[in-house]
Amino acid sequence: MRLQAELDKLSLKYNAVFNSLQSYHIILDKHLNVVDFNEASVGLIKTVFNKQIKIGQPVINYLNDELADQLLTNCRRALAGETFTVERKLNLINNIPTWWMAEYAPAYDTTRQIAGLVFNATDITTRKNYEAKIELQNAKLRAISLMQSHDIRGPVCTLMGLLNLLRDEGMMEKSIYLPLMEATIQELDKQVSNIVECAAGL
Repeated sequence: MRLQAELDKLSLKYNAVFNSLQSYHIILDKHLNVVDFNEASVGLIKTVFNKQIKIGQPVINYLNDELADQLLTNCRRALAGETFTVERKLNLINNIPTWWMAEYAPAYDTTRQIAGLVFNATDITTRKNYEAKIELQNAKLRAISLMQSHDIRGPVCTLMGLLNLLRDEGMMEKSIYLPLMEATIQELDKQVSNIVECAAGL
C-alpha cells in the first residue's frame, strides 16, 4: 500500500508538470500510436483539426495529409535514434502564418531499447518576427553604409576637385565651374535625404 501511494504521488507530480508546460507534448510508441499527451496538445488539436486526441490512436489521424507526411518522415528519423529540431512556417489557425519549432527524440525503455519517441512543438512566431525585424534593420544599415561609401563619396570628391580648380586657376574663372558645383551639391543633398529616409525606418 505504501509503495502504491508513493507511485500515485509521483504520478500526480509528473502530470502536474507535464500539463503545466506551454509547449505541445505528445509521446508515441514505435507504431506511432499515441501513448500520452499534455493538456495543451488537446486544445491545439481541437482548435486546428476539430478532433479529440485519444491514447492508443494513430497520431496521423489528427493531422492533415501534408503534416502527416512530414511527421512520418521525421518520426522515422527519431525511431532510428536521432534527436533533432525542425522549424517551419504553417497556416494552422484562421489561415494566419505562424512559426513552429518541432523537436523529435527517441524514447527508451528500461533496457535502453527504443520504445517510441517524444514530439514537442512550440510556437516561435514572436521570436521569428523579432529576428525578421532585426534582419530588416541590418539590411537598412548595410544600405546606409553603401550610400555613405559610394553615393556620397562621389559628389564630395567632385566638389573637392572643383574647388581645387578654382584655387589653381584664380577667381576669374570661377563662373565656369559654378553650374557644375551647383549640380554636385544638389546630388549630394539628394543622397543625404535618401540616407535620412532610410534611417528613419530603423
